[in-house]
Amino acid sequence: MHTKVVDFYFGPSYSYVNWGEIQLNANGGTITGSSEIGTDSDKGWGASLGIDFGLGKHFALGAGVKYLDVDLRMANGQTADVKPLMARLTAAFRF
Repeated sequence: MHTKVVDFYFGPSYSYVNWGEIQLNANGGTITGSSEIGTDSDKGWGASLGIDFGLGKHFALGAGVKYLDVDLRMANGQTADVKPLMARLTAAFRF
């Protein structure tokens, strides 16, 4: 829905995720000390939902969430299913 004051959006998301090096630092249980886990990049699908409020001709405030379904692929062949829910707040200058 698009108006001069409010923009609402919902749609699919595609993301490329570069995990980089993951640092583990845990004590207790079966994990002790620190170690690094090598990871591989992956692609993920999800959905985005948000709303923007126009404040006059050139300014806007917005908020949104994105859900992403992506796997964490470790260099040793193991995977972990990761499903982050990310939120955002924005301030914009439009021209």
